[in-house]
Amino acid sequence: MTAWERYAYSRTTQAVCTVVGVSPYVLPLPGRRQPHARCRQAIFWLLRQLTDLSYPQIGKLFDRHHTTVMHGERAFERALVEREDWACALLEVLK
Repeated sequence: MTAWERYAYSRTTQAVCTVVGVSPYVLPLPGRRQPHARCRQAIFWLLRQLTDLSYPQIGKLFDRHHTTVMHGERAFERALVEREDWACALLEVLK
């Protein structure tokens, strides 16, 4: 992982967790609680947009299989279209 990718991972995780109100320490845990899962999905999507990290590389950061990252990315894209509040939250993160 390059220095930029490490920085993007760190800053993206901090920003999304702050906006959503989730501790970054719960993200690698195995739970599927909605706020935690949506937070992870947002980070998956942002990392795919901002970096050249592959699905397996992102999955490794969160102790997840690469197919979980793929599903999370698609689920978050659907949420952006269907839920205006998620799109507004994403804009807040990108500021």
